[in-house]
Formats: sequence, C-alpha cells, structure tokens
Amino acid sequence: MRLLAAMSGGVDSSVAAALARQAGHDVTGVTLKQWEFPDEETRLVKGCCTLDAVADARRAADVIGIAHYTLDFRDSFAAEVVGPFVADYANGLTPNPCVRCNERVRFGALWERAQMLGFDGLITGHYARVQDGRLLRARNRAKDQSYVLYAVGRAVLERVLFPIGEIESKDDVRELAHRLGLPNAGRDDSVEVCFVGEGRKPGDVIAERVPAAVRSGPIVDRNGEVVGEHRGLPFYTIGQRRGLGSFGSQASYVTALLPHANTLVVGDRPALQARGLEAVRPRFVAGIAPADGAALTAVVRYHGAETEATFTPTGDGFRLEFARPVESVAPGQAVVLYDGDEVVGGGTIARALA
Repeated sequence: MRLLAAMSGGVDSSVAAALARQAGHDVTGVTLKQWEFPDEETRLVKGCCTLDAVADARRAADVIGIAHYTLDFRDSFAAEVVGPFVADYANGLTPNPCVRCNERVRFGALWERAQMLGFDGLITGHYARVQDGRLLRARNRAKDQSYVLYAVGRAVLERVLFPIGEIESKDDVRELAHRLGLPNAGRDDSVEVCFVGEGRKPGDVIAERVPAAVRSGPIVDRNGEVVGEHRGLPFYTIGQRRGLGSFGSQASYVTALLPHANTLVVGDRPALQARGLEAVRPRFVAGIAPADGAALTAVVRYHGAETEATFTPTGDGFRLEFARPVESVAPGQAVVLYDGDEVVGGGTIARALA
C-alpha cells in the first residue's frame, strides 16, 4: 500500500515508518507544522513543532530511505485544538487537547489530505493496535495511548497502521531504532502539551490569551465559608492538592471550579469521590452506542485506573454508574469506555455524580 507516515521527530514514529517500509509498503514521511514558538521558547521545548524535531524526522527518513515533507497545519490546529482548549479552561473545564488533536487533525485533516494526494492509509507511532477496524490497547500497557484515540472512527482506523502497538516495551523500540541506525534512537519522549511548552502550565496560556479569565478570587469550603484566595481558576483542576496548603485540620483538595463566581471550592479527600458521571459529545468507534445496561470498564483520565461501570444512554450522551467510587472526576476531561482490551468509545465528562 501507499502510506503516509506522520513523523514527529521522535523515535516511536520513526520506528513505525521504518517497520512499514520493511513490510514492503510504499512509505512517504511527513511532519506536521502545528505550532509556532517564539525563538526564546523553542529551546525549552522537547516535543513536536520545533526545528530540531523536523530535522530529526528528516534525518530518520533519509536513513529509512523514504521521502519526507513538512505540511503546514497551523491554522487547522489553532482552530480545532488550541481555540477550544483555551475556551474550555476559561470556562472552568479541564480538557484533554490530545483527544481533539487526534480526532480533528492527525486522523481528520491529515487523513483528508492523504486521500487527496492518493495515499491508501496512514502510519503513526501511537501505542495502540487495530484489528479489523477495532481499536485495542497496546501490548505495552504502560505506554498505551488508546485513551486519546477513542474519537477516531472505524472508517479511518481501517486505514491506519500502528506498528509500535505490537511491541512489548519502550526499551525494545529504542533497541530496534539503534539496530536500524536511526539518528533519534535516544531522543527524549515528549511529555508536555505541545503548545504549552516545558515548565509552563495551561493557566499560563490562558493568561496570555484570555487575561480576564485568570484573576484571583475566593477559595471556599463545602459550607461556603471563605478560607483563602486562588490565583486564577485555570491554574487548578479537580483533585489538585499541590499548592493549596491546609484549611482547618485536614489536607484540602480542589473539589469544584465555579467560573460564574470565580470561586474555587475545596474539601477533604472523601469529597472527591463520585459514584458515577454524565458525559456529552459521545463518540463510539463502531458508530453505535453500547446497549442500555452494558457492563464496561471506564477510564476518567489519561493513564488512569480502570473502573467497572454500567452504561446508560441519554439524550445527548450517556451516564455511567461506577461499581465503586472514583476520585477526581473532572468536567471537560475524556471518559473512555473499554470492553476488555477493545475501546468502545467515550465522551466528554459533563459532571460527576456524588
């Protein structure tokens, strides 16, 4: 097949492209230019979109023996990912931009471009697996990225290869990269949100773009008594403990963000527990929702623990009832549903059910 390999400059996507080439596919490498950092910040970023990342991807493509191009997706990324991220944070939510990027850009806009150019499918370095259009967890459960891929539909997944998903460990990926002679075999993994930058927080981005959304305000306890002052709601998320100190005799955690009142609510750890949740904007891999009452497992944050849950469809999404209470269910985050290793789908958390 004629395949377009998305190469971020990292070792995973480079090995994925090399394995597809070894398997006999006609592979072309491409790096997406999604974000422009000021010169003084570029040095601090280890992820994609830097000049170093593009250069690493190009050098890897040369070793693999494939052509490499750079595509400008900055407008698409700004509109589909950065804009909604800023708006959600400004409204007291905690979004996961990687979910939206995969749905709208990497497996949305890029796949559209690939089809226009005559390619049969895509290759990426994600830790996940696809079998007959079904999305599965990676063999390497510690690095599994299926959570951020739940919104990619079956029609696209049937045209995607995830070669890294079959490899048991990251050490095996790096060893393979060394054997292939790839120049980025030792490159560090990117762990930050790409457009936020290393050492910065989402609140810093919101402060730059929507200053009015980042202003100090009251911290109240569950009884509504003012116990302190916060620095701006976008710097906090549900379940956060660090940076709060103690109010009264017990350690305090963020239990709610009230943007309409610019108020942060704190409580003790038991106050974080939820017996279920309601979700909106559902996406199901197969295009259809599970049956009412289906027994599934749910993950409410990236790399979070699985929890048994009962599924109930609603008018604009679904409701889950957990088999046991779950901590820190944050509105705006993704909840992803699994049936064993298979990703069923997911949605955006609207509210926790106490």
